[in-house]
Amino acid sequence: MNREDAITVDLTAVILRVKESEPQVMTVQSPLSLPSGAFSPGKHRTLELGLRSWVQEQTGQKLDYVEQLYTYGNWNRNSVSRHGSRNVTVGYYALIPYVKTDKNLPGRWVNLYSFFPWEDFRCGVPRIVTDVIKPNILNWVSEGLDEAERELRLERVRVNFGDFETWDMSKVLFRYEVLYEAGLVQESHRDWDDWAKSAGYILPITCKKIEDKEYRKLSQAFGVSMEGDHRRILASTTARVRGKIPYRPIVFKLLPKEFTLLKIQRVYESLTGVLMHKQNFRRYIKQGKFVIETGNEDSSGPGRPAATYSFRSGVEAERINIGLNLPFKGK
Repeated sequence: MNREDAITVDLTAVILRVKESEPQVMTVQSPLSLPSGAFSPGKHRTLELGLRSWVQEQTGQKLDYVEQLYTYGNWNRNSVSRHGSRNVTVGYYALIPYVKTDKNLPGRWVNLYSFFPWEDFRCGVPRIVTDVIKPNILNWVSEGLDEAERELRLERVRVNFGDFETWDMSKVLFRYEVLYEAGLVQESHRDWDDWAKSAGYILPITCKKIEDKEYRKLSQAFGVSMEGDHRRILASTTARVRGKIPYRPIVFKLLPKEFTLLKIQRVYESLTGVLMHKQNFRRYIKQGKFVIETGNEDSSGPGRPAATYSFRSGVEAERINIGLNLPFKGK
């Protein structure tokens, strides 16, 4: 086999939890990345077992349920491909409940929205959307070579960014890809330097200002960068989770066995990045028969003790579509 035909396979995990109202992702340091490692056919009986082994070794975290996300194989996704072989990553994601962990463990939990600050609307429209993304994305649209290209770019912006005040919460990956193409994330500039300038490769970056120093500096406002294409993998996972929320009760995987209705609401809000109408949300949860009362109370918060509930496990076997038509605040 020629070196240029060689393929290496990595296994990468996106592990999400919610601490109070903060969605967090497990990372490893130096450089900042998702837990990952090479698949070894002689050592790992299956891809999933290989993934679990790497996650436990790198983070100290044991995983319960994991789901395969996607396979990533773009030629410019990391430095391995520059040496003649193609690197393919099989991505997985896991949702786990919050528990206090040993601070000495090697993994580090990081706020999900530190990577995507434009995706959190719980305190209103983020200023980065109105003050930074909107003018720069519209300028990128105007840079199109002809009217047809400008129309195509504008349509992508309309579909993925809406009116810059409301948008489809599940299009996280597509928004990130537009920002990457427009040179508005640090990975755009890193890849431009590593691939386009030094190696002569053509990249999906169409911004005319990509080599402008001030424009490069601007990209630092667009969240924390990650190794390789790991932020893109994280965007894929966030999109998948948000997309599943309306029709699958996946958020219960992030909750302890007993929880309050307020806790459920906080988890939903943290993942969607949008506040919900309290009374309507509780009505949806109860009418959907997702939970049953435990007869216990939680007195850890301020005010009166709150009744606790548990997930009604049989609900998934009863119906195919068992998510929620989420009652966002203001609707």
